[in-house]
Amino acid sequence: TARNTAQQAVDKIDRYFLRTSKSRQSTFGRPLPGGKNWSSEQQLRLEQDLTERLERTTRFRLTRGELEAHARLAVARFGVRAAALTAEDNPGIDSLITKSPQATQQELKYVITNEHAATVDDVMRRRLGLALTPGAGLELLPAVVQALRTYANRSQSELDQEMSIYKKRYQNRS
Repeated sequence: TARNTAQQAVDKIDRYFLRTSKSRQSTFGRPLPGGKNWSSEQQLRLEQDLTERLERTTRFRLTRGELEAHARLAVARFGVRAAALTAEDNPGIDSLITKSPQATQQELKYVITNEHAATVDDVMRRRLGLALTPGAGLELLPAVVQALRTYANRSQSELDQEMSIYKKRYQNRS
């Protein structure tokens, strides 16, 4: 994984500078998908927690299977960090934005506040990977713009311009 490669590079730097104590990043020892300590049991548990949370908060009438699809996508996207999406401190914030399994309000908040996504393109393409999905996530644009206004204090005029650029780029691909 990228973490292991980075740790090997840091270890070489430590040896080069003859450091006796190893440098450690703040996430050292926390499992990531595909890394050491990540298990299928963890993944399943996170998916079940998210499914139950979505059941309690969504305004859409979805089958259990559809809710599970949303949860699987969130865990695939965020790995163990998806546990933050089940936090009970913001009731209702992770209600589904659309019926299709694309993103939740909590995911939007997370990528903006924790991963510092600052533009429409960054949220849609890089953080959520929606540009490569059928429809390119176009139905989510209003929710993304609102989340960027709320959590990143972006102006509506700038966001309208970014939304227009995104629509032009992806509307004909869907």
